[in-house]
Amino acid sequence: MIREATKEDLMDILDIYNDAILNTTVVYTYKPETLEDRAVWYNQKLDQGYPILVCEQDNRVVGFASFGPFRAWPAYKYSIEHSIYVNRKYRRRGIGASLLKELITT
Repeated sequence: MIREATKEDLMDILDIYNDAILNTTVVYTYKPETLEDRAVWYNQKLDQGYPILVCEQDNRVVGFASFGPFRAWPAYKYSIEHSIYVNRKYRRRGIGASLLKELITT
């Protein structure tokens, strides 16, 4: 099930994101984030009108997706960059593709 994220989802989102920081090269930082960091991110996305979607399976959030500005320069005004993260135990099940499809229609 794909739905809009709520603040109650932030711990699962944080776990998925920090796993990406620590175990992949998709996030170019070395320090895991805190729940407070993710709360700031969540509030900024909502304030700017950008969606945050989650995929829920087995009564837990197993992936999330969002988009936001690509670059701050004026020529990129109408460009966005999307991000999709999936819990490592749920990869290769079509969750990322489902999140992307829903993100595009949002």
